[in-house]
Amino acid sequence: MLPKREVYMTKLLLSARVQHTRLTLEELPVGSITLNEHGVIETVDKWTEKQLEFKCTRLVGSSITTLFGDGAFDFVEALQSAAFGSVWQKHVRTKYGALLDATMVLTQSLEPGKFIFSVIYTTSA
Repeated sequence: MLPKREVYMTKLLLSARVQHTRLTLEELPVGSITLNEHGVIETVDKWTEKQLEFKCTRLVGSSITTLFGDGAFDFVEALQSAAFGSVWQKHVRTKYGALLDATMVLTQSLEPGKFIFSVIYTTSA
């Protein structure tokens, strides 16, 4: 059996590792946008909200196309022509009009008729 001090130190180190991992994951430039089959935004994670400088309530109910700065993007056509896991390179527009380069991966949600765009924000355009 470990002495109390060693148990305490082990718990303290484990807690520090967990905190470090959580902070690292929270700071990765990866976001998530949940859409319905018509491309309407249903949920936005905190990272995307922070990166795009929009409040979540402002984005929910909007078409995903409103975020793209590189012209029209036909979400329904993209769904029909692409396999899930398809990767798109897009410019994503912030609230103030700045463009961020993003790599987006489309996956189907566990919920029928819902889709998830995983977004990796790379650099400012």
